[in-house]
Amino acid sequence: MGSILFLSLCYRPHRKAFKLYLIGLAGFLFFGGAQAEANLTKKDKLKAAYLLNFTRFIEWPNSTPDIKSAPIRICIEDSPKFLLFFNQMSESRSSGLPNQNAKAFSSNTVDNCDILYIRESDKKIFERIKTASTENTIIISDSDKASVPGTSITFYEDNNNLRFEIDLQQLKSTKVSASSELLKLARIK
Repeated sequence: MGSILFLSLCYRPHRKAFKLYLIGLAGFLFFGGAQAEANLTKKDKLKAAYLLNFTRFIEWPNSTPDIKSAPIRICIEDSPKFLLFFNQMSESRSSGLPNQNAKAFSSNTVDNCDILYIRESDKKIFERIKTASTENTIIISDSDKASVPGTSITFYEDNNNLRFEIDLQQLKSTKVSASSELLKLARIK
């Protein structure tokens, strides 16, 4: 009991950041067992949890808490298992604003995506990004090893832990606002 109180006092200044971490971890652990048939790696499941949590700490232009809006569209390179896993996970919780949820789609088209998650370096996706309307689209790259134009958030590994980096200048150019709680957890570029 004393150690729980100690942990509570230690994490009080960073409570929201700690909660984001716990939510991601809980989602990863809960859905990791429930969706074993998806055959995704633990790292992919954790990235899906991060993607869903990003939607809770990012606000797009013209979003209002009073009006039920369309789901946040997350476009993902063709990976049916990842899409299925993400959509099943997102059905159980809301994202972003109280009346909003997130839904993943295949990135056959890059238009009308709120988030574009690029899992692998592919020339075809680069060409679609150049010609598409991605003004308010946050591009998230799967790895810091591939250079993707217009990337706002990049996943990377540090001591076998999954982390993410935010390019503040690129994020500002998308005209979205990220919570300070999200920025506290990121490595800032």
